[in-house]
Parts: sequence; structure tokens; C-alpha cells
Amino acid sequence: MKKLIVILLMLTAMSVNAQWLNMNSPVSRINGITSINNNIFITSMGYGVLTSGNGGVNWTSVNNGLPTLYTYCITASANNLFVSSTGNTPEVYLSTNLGANWTLANSGLSSGLNSLFASASYVYAGNSSGAYYSTNNGANWILSNLTGVTPMSFVKSGSVLFAGTFGNGVYKSTDNGFNWINCSSGLTTLNINTLGVLGTDIFAGTNYGGAMYKTTNNGASWTEANSGIMHLVIRSIASQGGHIFATANDSYGCIYHSTNAGQNWITKNQGFGYTVPNFTYLYITNDYVYAGTYSSNIWKRSYQDLIGIQKISEVVPSSYSLSQNYPNPFNPSTVIRCQLPVVSNVSLKVYDVMGREVQTLVSEKLQAGSYEVKFDAGMSGLTSGVYFYKMGTEGYSETKRMLLIK
Repeated sequence: MKKLIVILLMLTAMSVNAQWLNMNSPVSRINGITSINNNIFITSMGYGVLTSGNGGVNWTSVNNGLPTLYTYCITASANNLFVSSTGNTPEVYLSTNLGANWTLANSGLSSGLNSLFASASYVYAGNSSGAYYSTNNGANWILSNLTGVTPMSFVKSGSVLFAGTFGNGVYKSTDNGFNWINCSSGLTTLNINTLGVLGTDIFAGTNYGGAMYKTTNNGASWTEANSGIMHLVIRSIASQGGHIFATANDSYGCIYHSTNAGQNWITKNQGFGYTVPNFTYLYITNDYVYAGTYSSNIWKRSYQDLIGIQKISEVVPSSYSLSQNYPNPFNPSTVIRCQLPVVSNVSLKVYDVMGREVQTLVSEKLQAGSYEVKFDAGMSGLTSGVYFYKMGTEGYSETKRMLLIK
């Protein structure tokens, strides 16, 4: 009887962890999410800025110095937090003590902001006048030569900065945002809601214009990356390792996940119930993915659960190992197990017989222990044949053969 109870408790815990969980903050609408170390910060309509140091279990208001509780954009650089208020006033506030105090940092801005982005010693802001930059933590803002457009999102890939605008497509800068050129070739809509980065690939989420696009050549050309996406409005993009996620809205919301750089997307909506909420923001930190919504609070889910890898044992093995997949042959899915004796940066990829990469299953830093990951060939549209999966870490590499029969 005791064994049965233990098993039931384990199964219950596994089912709870394998879905999105509502964090039940005091806020219904989440406008932005960022983090500094273990501290998560959210902006809201009517509650200002809230922070949690325990993964969203408890929340504390940090609004000292903010004249309004209607906050919108938020970004972090080192220990500096930047937040904008909603409305037409160009108000940006800076906190250097995790939100305990805020000071005005808007000199040079002309109107309310649509975007904020921090990268190293630069902070970028976008509004209806164009793209601004600051090199002194917002003490002064300078309008770049990207004027007369509205930047909705910024991302940086290597030394190239990108700005997605509403109505004018995508621009890029190779000199930290001083000068910009348009790079929208291949986009069928110029209404860009959000940008994301996965390795050297840049993704653009659009507003009712074809959903998702990506470029592999720093914006020289864009192609659709929509296979599996049923929604037309992409609100937010987040990535880590070899995995990229996107929130999408139409009449209802959806969270999508791709393991092969946007070639295919699958839904990850377990736990939201019958009606999936409309989303505002997506953010990854401290091994969790956080999703903000328009009216249903903030949700989180284990990152490892989302990418399909599960830790099946805490026992530390004596050496690295990669097991034969099972079942093998398989159709359409199979399970691969591996063991790590120490904390390791793990890469687990699938290749075809020509040596071409088919899918990245794992590209993460993992703790010591035993893991298993599911490979679903049906989601990748693969044909019958021989495939190989290769695991690599610091000082260890092994490849095994598997057979897909349809």
C-alpha cells in the first residue's frame, strides 16, 4: 500500500511538472518580463513593477520612485533595470538596486516607448520618432538616423543589431545603432511585432502577415518559417540552446516550439485548459520558461520539460554513456537515454545518412545524472531509413545508429 501511494505521488508530481502552471501574481495583464540573477521582474497595468526571488511563488511590489503603476517595457543590463511607463509621456526609469528605488532617465526622448533593449553598455529605445540609444544608462538619449518609423523590438546577433518596426520591416545596424539600413527583402508584410535570435539565425514575428520569418544571412533575405504554426500573429520569441519558442495569438493563444531552427513547430499548451490565453511576452531564465498574458496572469513551465528531456535519476554515474534508442526500429518516435558523471555542456543531435543535421535534441548545460529524451520523427517529416544520433560533451563523443520504418 505504501509503495502504491509513493508511485501515485510520483506520477502526480510528474504530471504537474509537465504542464504550464499559473503563478497567481496580483496582476492579470503582464506587459514585460526580465530578470537579474534569481530575481524576476514583471511590468503590469495598474500594479507597476513586481519582483519574485523564488520563481514566481511570491511577488513584491517595487514601485518607489515610479509616479504611475502603469508600466510597459522592461529590460536589464548587469544590475541596471530600465522600465517605461505607458501613455504618451516619454518616461523611462532606472533602478540600480533591484527595483528598490527608481530615478527618471528620459533626457532626449520625445514620446512614449514601444520597446526597450539593453546590450552591454548600450540601451536602445523605440517610439514613433524612431530608434534612440544611450551610452550612460539613460542619462541622455540620442536619436539615431532610424527616424520616422516605430521600432517594436530589438535583438543583437554578434556585432549586428536588428530593429523590427511596425509598417517598415526590419533594419540593421553594424555600428551599435548609430546608422541603420533596411533589410526586409523577402518579407511579405512590414508589420513586425517581435524579433528573436537562435545562433546566427534571426527570426521575425509578424502581425497578420504570414506569422514567422527567418534570415540566415544577417537580413540579406528572409524566408517563411511557418510549418506547424496555425496562428498569424506572433507576439514574442525566446530561445536557448538549440531551441526556439514563440507565442502566437489570433482569437486565442498558442505557444510553439521548434527544435530545428524553425523548419517545423509543435504546440506546447499543456496545462492552460480548454481555452489557451492570449499572450504578451515570453522569457527564459533559471531553467524555466515564463509566459505573460493579456488577462490570465503569468505562467511558467520547466525548460527541460518543454524541450523534451527528462532527468530520470539523481544517482551520479561513474562515466559518460549513450544508450541505444528504444524501440529500434521505430515509428514514429523513440527514446534516447544518456548518463553524465559531472555537470556538462551536452549536445545531442540527429543526422541523416549524408551527415546532414536533422534535429537538435539537446544543446544545454546539464547536471550530473541520467536523462532521457524523445525523438519524434513524425514532427520532422522524415522518410524511412537509417539515421544517426550523436552525443558530445567536454572530452566525450559517441554516435549510434537507428532505423525509422514507416
